[in-house]
Amino acid sequence: MFASGEVEGGGAYDDAHVCDETYWAAAELFLTTGEQTYLDALRNSPYRIGARDPFPPEGFSWQQVAALGRLDLATVPSTLPEAERDAVRASVRAAADGYLATAREQAYGIPVTGDELEWGSNSAVLNKLAVIATAFDLTGDQRYRDGALEGLDYILGRNALNQSYVTGYGEHPSHNQHSRIYGHEADPAFPEPPAGSIAGGANRKVQDPKAKRMLFDYTVDPPHHPEPQFCYVDDIDSWSTNEVAINWNSALSWVVSFAAGLQ
Repeated sequence: MFASGEVEGGGAYDDAHVCDETYWAAAELFLTTGEQTYLDALRNSPYRIGARDPFPPEGFSWQQVAALGRLDLATVPSTLPEAERDAVRASVRAAADGYLATAREQAYGIPVTGDELEWGSNSAVLNKLAVIATAFDLTGDQRYRDGALEGLDYILGRNALNQSYVTGYGEHPSHNQHSRIYGHEADPAFPEPPAGSIAGGANRKVQDPKAKRMLFDYTVDPPHHPEPQFCYVDDIDSWSTNEVAINWNSALSWVVSFAAGLQ
């Protein structure tokens, strides 16, 4: 946990609630040990079946991780009673149905709205795709398979910018991500990001000066702001649209592994 506020050198990453972390931990410990203590913890959690939904409309994130426990309870063999397992799996399908409904209303079939295209939006897309893909694993329903692959198409270049957000893949891939490790654009002595690095993606709030200068039309007053999917710049100084992060790449790894395993 960390209190919100200004933090020099990075974000505060505040998290005022840990009941989602304890739910996830209880799920993993129950699946590992089968012990009643952890099953009781799951049943008493605010995220127990029929209580708080672990799948928020905006998708799970580093700040909301209860969905990770729910996904594992749905897919990992265990001694969870059949009725509870069925309820867990039904909750995954319901979440996936909601995300697919969102995707049907969005350009390029992504399960996030324009308002949800904020910092690290590609992570939000991929985390929702993981839920949709899990629903396919549970049911074999082709709607979920197609929805997951259509969302991955967006990540790999089927979007408003024809931009693949994954270094080394696609006709026009990102390769100047903001990083303190890979800085080739700023200094040729440093390497480019390795293949497979995913950029944060479109961010309607455009917080960094470089992206504002490149994207806003300052010939009008107030300056014209582009539509959300256009709010991206492949530049090392665009930290609000082009950052890299390990949790974003973990989501990419999950989804591409799902796609690679399809017959």
